[in-house]
Amino acid sequence: NVLDLYARWYTGTVVTATFEVEHYKENLDGTYPVVATEIDDEEEISVGETLEVAEYAKAYEGFTLDDVKSVDITVNAVGHYILEIYYKRNVYTLNYNYSNADTEGVASATFKYGQTITLPEEGTYSKDGFIPTGWYKSDAYNETDLVDEATRIEELVDIANGATDATIFIKWDQFFTVTFKELGVLRHTSKVYPDVSSTVPQADIDTAYNGLVNPYIVGYRK
Repeated sequence: NVLDLYARWYTGTVVTATFEVEHYKENLDGTYPVVATEIDDEEEISVGETLEVAEYAKAYEGFTLDDVKSVDITVNAVGHYILEIYYKRNVYTLNYNYSNADTEGVASATFKYGQTITLPEEGTYSKDGFIPTGWYKSDAYNETDLVDEATRIEELVDIANGATDATIFIKWDQFFTVTFKELGVLRHTSKVYPDVSSTVPQADIDTAYNGLVNPYIVGYRK
């Protein structure tokens, strides 16, 4: 078998065109911006060559090349070409760990890179005798690890090491309910939080005894 190869020759100097590469990062709403996020410096390329997306694509944290929308360009003639490269936002999973609640388990939600997280509505989870006091990055519950709805997903996920999800933990604080009664009739209730104080707030005591004539305490009973 004989394979014939043909050379393509140009007279004089090689004919060139100019080109720029424009990079577009996906918006949070799933659209792409009208104006490029970044534009590379203008370069020259020989006519007949191809501007390949794979060659000029960049690595952006939290983004992945959109290889459907990004298309190679063949330089067929002298002129100016623009290679448009698009990048999709990565999606990460956030797990809500509410272990030790009356209903144990882990719920989850997904968020795009750059998106602020949402937390479960108050009352979604409950634990008898306890009140939820916040969500934290770890179950050590350090104040520096407190999470709120201004926290972005990339602040929780270890993206640098290839992680695609993270878990936050709900903190429960114990409380006791103190009931005030007069001859068996409920007058007032008060919650006492051992982590804050071991005594009933004076305002609750005043409320319980308000309206009684010369009240005095004859004792307490569990």
